[in-house]
Amino acid sequence: TASAPTPALIQMLASEFDFISELQRENVEYCADFGIRGLKPGSKLSLVMMQKLDFIFRDRVIATRQGLDHPQRRNPSEDEDWALVATNMRANGVPDSTLEALNNPASASPDILCEGSVQFYRALYELPPEQGAKLFGEITRDAAKTAG
Repeated sequence: TASAPTPALIQMLASEFDFISELQRENVEYCADFGIRGLKPGSKLSLVMMQKLDFIFRDRVIATRQGLDHPQRRNPSEDEDWALVATNMRANGVPDSTLEALNNPASASPDILCEGSVQFYRALYELPPEQGAKLFGEITRDAAKTAG
């Protein structure tokens, strides 16, 4: 999935951003879980959220297939890439305390983790597409390694 072409990764990012933004309105605890470690097994989602989750799965399958068929090579991220995400978040009004909470989620409330996660997705989505795809691809790859 991480080697999918940029448009496929950006579509996947857009689906996840839409999902977490709506989840913030429906269930802050689930939103925090999704943003930090993924939804817990047994999470009870509304029909609307299940449909949005289906879009995420669809876009992930498409991105994975395209990554296999037409892999796009990207240079690894650099500190400057991640610094731009933090800059975007601050520009969107996210306080440093929320950025710190995302780095140390064990001691943060679900409200802060949810808002920080939504803003993290927003900041990624606002990057130039190539840069957003690179970072989101790395996040996706690292999450798969952790889960697997």
